[in-house]
Amino acid sequence: MAFSPEMIKKLPTQYKALILLGALALMGAGYYFGIYTGKQEELSRITKELTAQTKELQKLEDTKKNLVAYKAKVSELEAELTLLLVQIPKSSEIPGILSNVSTKGRESGLTFLLFQPDKETKSKDKKYTEVPVSIRVEGTYQSFAVFLDKVRKLERIINVRDITMKKKAVRESNIILDISCKAVTFKFAE
Repeated sequence: MAFSPEMIKKLPTQYKALILLGALALMGAGYYFGIYTGKQEELSRITKELTAQTKELQKLEDTKKNLVAYKAKVSELEAELTLLLVQIPKSSEIPGILSNVSTKGRESGLTFLLFQPDKETKSKDKKYTEVPVSIRVEGTYQSFAVFLDKVRKLERIINVRDITMKKKAVRESNIILDISCKAVTFKFAE
C-alpha cells in the first residue's frame, strides 16, 4: 500500500493533528540535535576561550601596571644612587676628599701637626668601608669650630670623632689648643 495525500484526507481530524504534531516533533528534534546543540557546544567553547583570553588580558594589564611602577621605582633608585655616590665616594676620590679636609682646616686658621690615614675598616653589613684619618691641629677653639662647620657643609659624609683638646699656650690673649680627632669618611665596599 502506497502512501498518498488522499489517504491523509480520509483520516479523521484527530489523526491529522497527531501526524502534524509528530511532523513538528521530528522537525524540532532535528533542529535541536542537528543545529541547536552544535551551536550550544560552539558557544560554550567560544565562551571558555573568551574567559581564558580575558584572564590573559588582565594578567597583561597587571604586568603593564607593574612595569610602569617598576620603571618609576628604578628611576627613584637611580636618583638615590646618584645622591649616595655624591655623599659616599669611590676609592679613587678619597685622596681628594682628604686634601679638601686639610684645606678647610688651613682656611679656618688651624695649623696641622698630624694628618695620617689609619687602617680602613668594613662596616658590619659590608656595604661600605670607613676611611679614618688621625688629625692633630693647633689653633683656637673658634678656629676649630669654623673648621667643623666647613667639614659639615661638604657634599661628602665626613664624621669627626674622638675630639680631645688640651691647652697649649696663650698668644695675644687667645688660648691656643692642641686638638686631636679622627675624621672618618666612607667609600663603597669593593
